[in-house]
Amino acid sequence: MRPPFAAFRAVLCLSTALMMASSWPLWVSTGVFPRIPFVRGLGMIPLGASWVRLGLALAAMGLAASGVRWRGALSVAVGLFVWMVLEDQHRLQPWMFQFVLMGFALATCPEPQAQRLCRVFLIALYFHSGLSKLDAAFVQGLGGTFLKTGVGFLGISPAEWPERLRAAAILGMPTVEILVALGLMFERTRRVSVALAVALHAALILILGPWGLGHSANVLGWNAAIGCEVVLLFGWPGVLFGEAPSREGRHADPFPSAYLPITPEASEISEGFARLVPVARLFMLLAALLPFGERAGIWDTWPSFALYAAHDERVDFVIAADDLAMFPEEVRRHFRGVGGLEVLQINEWSLAERRAPAYPQGRSLIGVAEALAARYRGPRPARVTLRGRADALTGRRANLELFGLEAIRRHGDSYLVNAHPVP
Repeated sequence: MRPPFAAFRAVLCLSTALMMASSWPLWVSTGVFPRIPFVRGLGMIPLGASWVRLGLALAAMGLAASGVRWRGALSVAVGLFVWMVLEDQHRLQPWMFQFVLMGFALATCPEPQAQRLCRVFLIALYFHSGLSKLDAAFVQGLGGTFLKTGVGFLGISPAEWPERLRAAAILGMPTVEILVALGLMFERTRRVSVALAVALHAALILILGPWGLGHSANVLGWNAAIGCEVVLLFGWPGVLFGEAPSREGRHADPFPSAYLPITPEASEISEGFARLVPVARLFMLLAALLPFGERAGIWDTWPSFALYAAHDERVDFVIAADDLAMFPEEVRRHFRGVGGLEVLQINEWSLAERRAPAYPQGRSLIGVAEALAARYRGPRPARVTLRGRADALTGRRANLELFGLEAIRRHGDSYLVNAHPVP
């Protein structure tokens, strides 16, 4: 394997290992935050066994990063991660989704095919991430926070800007993401797109870091890792991967030829792995296409690369103020008083206890609400408000009110994928 691609593998493995270690409570069977498996009835393994499994996963990534039996090590790591995610939907973090798909491609495909599949993943990530933020919800919510923080470093306040100028500035970020995706497809624009991608991640690190919005270390680490990965995967044409200019022109690089399937070299991968190459290609194709169904509820938010999008589903778990005392302190501190009621900040609780955000899917959050309603029963039934995806043009949401444990459970039964917690 040529050095740049080996470096890409090392960055992918080591960054994932560091993010797992940083969010270790998410991966072991500890804490009181509810677990929502993908398959109903799938329980959690004992605490000691979960620590062993985490250790094996980290060791496998270390071997893969160092190049020691790296295909087998990647296979072990991917298998362990799939097992962990099946146990708990909240473990399907965006960076874990990336590692599982890219790790499977690296483990099963020869280098040129793996490189192309990983390129497809990053192009899809930038494209769908940008597309998911081109809506009213982003302009009305998180996009304004990003703009205020970003230009604040320059001593500028957008508060007095005309509304159209402010909206155009907010939508500039997702537009850049889409332009990066399109530019990475062709050698003619690749050099500029790689530089633009690196600048984009540097800006995000500045905005999201401790000097800005103060987001978690994993968010900063993942942005830094992707910035390195895009350089190692796409590079400067003719430098990292020896892409020689064609005789027809310096920038000739027809997109279809770069991503058509190639035949695996038997000398590079074993026969068993070679049989999985079509599976890896299918997974990457689905990862690029299924996000188009995210707004219709066909595909989940994070696997659709809807990163920092504001239209995702929301769930409020609401109790009477007098019932707050029945919750333990580690949960109680994350309630906020609103008009005589107490509303649980589920994402804040997840970040505090598990060092990772909660999975932003209605069924997963309904499962958290069900677990709380079953575990802590007061004289008055808990109320759950499910706020659906925001309309792209208006930002409005359809709300559904559920009162009491049985109503919450019945609604959980309506999902195709499990929405009920581990008992």
